[in-house]
Amino acid sequence: MKAKLRLAVVGTGMMATMRTKAFLETGQVEIAGIASRNASKAVAFAASLECSFSTDDFTELADCRPDMVLVEVPHHVQTEVVKWALEQQYHVLVGSSMAVNMQEMNYIRQLSAAHNLVVEGGFEARYKTVWKEARTMIHSGKIGNVCAIQAIACWKADTESWYYSQKESGGMPVTHMTYAFLNPLTWIFGMPRSISAIANTTGVQRPGMVEEVTCAANIAYKDHIPCQLLASYVHHPQTPNWKLFIQGTSGALEIFPGEFGNGKLVFYPAGDTSPIVMGFENAPDPFVLQAETFIRAVKGLGNELQNTPAHNAEDVQIAATIVKSARTGKTIHLNTDLKKTAAIGPVVKE
Repeated sequence: MKAKLRLAVVGTGMMATMRTKAFLETGQVEIAGIASRNASKAVAFAASLECSFSTDDFTELADCRPDMVLVEVPHHVQTEVVKWALEQQYHVLVGSSMAVNMQEMNYIRQLSAAHNLVVEGGFEARYKTVWKEARTMIHSGKIGNVCAIQAIACWKADTESWYYSQKESGGMPVTHMTYAFLNPLTWIFGMPRSISAIANTTGVQRPGMVEEVTCAANIAYKDHIPCQLLASYVHHPQTPNWKLFIQGTSGALEIFPGEFGNGKLVFYPAGDTSPIVMGFENAPDPFVLQAETFIRAVKGLGNELQNTPAHNAEDVQIAATIVKSARTGKTIHLNTDLKKTAAIGPVVKE
């Protein structure tokens, strides 16, 4: 394997910039090429990275001979790009959920397995120190047996952006709820046993918009642990927007993971002991940790990836189940073995 791996990047937005810089910080990557539908943005981003290859057609990235591809584009474009990259037999890191439904997810799993390719979803929570510490404390019994989980994840999405388009985004549950906080909660508590959800579109009404602008899901994990997760594209900037509370029999945790920062954790021990606030200002950058882990897997130096196709399939399955429950008004019981579970496809009204 070459000393430095060649990375091609599809996308030029904020997250593409952040993840590209994370790859460069590893010291193990060189930028092979940049692609964007906006040619001028591709040229400018490539120039800022001292890369000589840019294009407005991502398929032309084959000409720059990459070893791996970073895909950081809206969901309706993402699927085509990811499939192309895998068919070209490039390793792929996808900046969000790998797919918006189980049919696409299963195709990605099959294609990556057939070509022995490394594929990673972009959820960085499982590389984040605040989540790692919370997981360790919960699994070690630091707060006793978990009784309940309550979480809120509100983010003010641009109503004119692709996030508000059902067709372009795949819906708020798969775009937003998976990232905050279904992915890390599954990492800690395993697959849910059942889900009951309700949703509304209060605040915005127009043809083709997402059908779950605000969604509340009651999720039952193992041992009947109830979780209430409220997520929304509606948010007032002066109100709390990203936090979780986990109640145990002998303590409790408040998690403030933050969207991009390192977050903080508040531990409430049993009794009258004062709460302990844990900040992670000096913690490693989770985006860099994910990039390093991805590179090690590509080089065949081990596989410690936290968001493989199998992991990401769980996120997509849960999001689809939330949608199905919200639209049918029924509680959905999940089969935790995804290989035996019939795929829940995109639930989109014609």
